[in-house]
Amino acid sequence: MKIPSAAFLALGAISLVAAGGFAAAAFTAQPQQATRTVTLTLTGGATGPTGPAGPKGDKGDRGPAGPKGATGPQGPTGGLECPTGFSPSDLVINHPGGQVTLFTCLKD
Repeated sequence: MKIPSAAFLALGAISLVAAGGFAAAAFTAQPQQATRTVTLTLTGGATGPTGPAGPKGDKGDRGPAGPKGATGPQGPTGGLECPTGFSPSDLVINHPGGQVTLFTCLKD
């Protein structure tokens, strides 16, 4: 399936915003609520026809399960600290496959 360049750029930008939000969440200790909700609707035009199925691969051997490891220490309580000029927000992405909501920092 060919993705229109505008949709590809939008998804790339969203990925960067989400990655920044997840990174910021790892360094804070206060949970926060979204101050706003932004909705992004992606429409990329008509979907092309489904391509032919590829050949079936050979089934591989499955090895035995390994021993269970020890439980690690509990991490700190997370939160989201946005950089100056950004605020905690819900980003709703509507796309042909459904809807996704991300909690992240968005520019004010």
